[in-house]
Amino acid sequence: MTALLTVASLALVFGAAFQRLPVEALPSHAGLLAAVPPVNAVVSLAAVGTITAGVRAIGRGDVRRHRALMTTSFGLFALFLVLYLYRVAVLGPTEFTGPAVVRTYVYLQTARESRRLRRA
Repeated sequence: MTALLTVASLALVFGAAFQRLPVEALPSHAGLLAAVPPVNAVVSLAAVGTITAGVRAIGRGDVRRHRALMTTSFGLFALFLVLYLYRVAVLGPTEFTGPAVVRTYVYLQTARESRRLRRA
């Protein structure tokens, strides 16, 4: 089951990244697409909070609360991923506009790998 979910998830991720998903059926309202980045920022912040609280809960020995918080964290991660993949599938990848040092040592490494995979 884990292998099947992993393969399906990776297919969705790469399908969205390389714009190979049938997105005609997806809504592409500009306001909805523009809302994804700030919503994902809030979702990420909430996930950091639930993970932190979950770690503290297990440290106190509160297994039930830990389990609930980690389940919530998983749900938040899934929501983030769905929203992110939706936006990338509809609009395509966004051009990097950050600092040059980040572009050189982080972004370009993944961009090179992405181009290599496209050529394969």
